[in-house]
Amino acid sequence: MEFTFPLLLLSILVLSAGPVAPTPIRDSHGNPVLYGARYYLTASTDGNGVGMASFNGSCPSTVFLQTFRFGPPVMLFPLDTHGVKIRYAEEEEDLYIMFAQPYHCDQSTQWKISEESGLVTTGGHMSDSFFNYARFRIVRYNTDPPILGKDYYEIWSCPSGSIICSQIGVRPGPDQALGRSDQPLPVLFTKVPEELGASTVMHPTA
Repeated sequence: MEFTFPLLLLSILVLSAGPVAPTPIRDSHGNPVLYGARYYLTASTDGNGVGMASFNGSCPSTVFLQTFRFGPPVMLFPLDTHGVKIRYAEEEEDLYIMFAQPYHCDQSTQWKISEESGLVTTGGHMSDSFFNYARFRIVRYNTDPPILGKDYYEIWSCPSGSIICSQIGVRPGPDQALGRSDQPLPVLFTKVPEELGASTVMHPTA
C-alpha cells in the first residue's frame, strides 16, 4: 500500500503533461516545410541535388544523386489528401514524395521503393493497401553541432504494415542511385523561389 501515492502522483504528472507537440520539418531558412510547396533536395555530402533519370532507357525513372546542385523540385503530401489545406509537414509522419515536374516516362513522378531492387524510383501511387511502397518518413539527422547550422534530414522508406523502416542512402555504383542503405543520405530542403514556380497544391496519383 505504501506505493499507492507515488504511483498516483506519477499518473497525474503523465496525464498533465499532455500530448507532445508535432515538430515541423524545416527548410534551409528555418521555415516549416509546407505540403504542396516546391523544394530542392540537396545532399550534405557535396551539396549536389537529387534528381531522376532512366539509366537504361526504360521506365520508371530512378531517383539518384546528381553531379550538380539543383535538380527537379520535390513536393511532400500527407497520406490523406482530400480537402487538404496548405500546412506544414511534420517529422516522422508517413507521407508521399513526388517530383514537381513531369519526365519523359509516362508515369507518376511519385516516389516509391522497388520491392525487387530496393531502389527509389518514380511511378508510385496513393493507396490504402496493406503494403504501399510509396510511403516515406522524414527524420531529423542528428549532429552536434548541426551541419553549417542547417536542419538536415534522413529519408526513410516505411511501407504500410511494415514494422521496420529502411533508411535511404546512395547505393554503391556509378549511377549514384538512391535506395535502401545502412548509410543514410542527409538532405536539406531549400524552397524554390516564387518567381521560379508557384507553390500550388497538387495531388499524388491515386
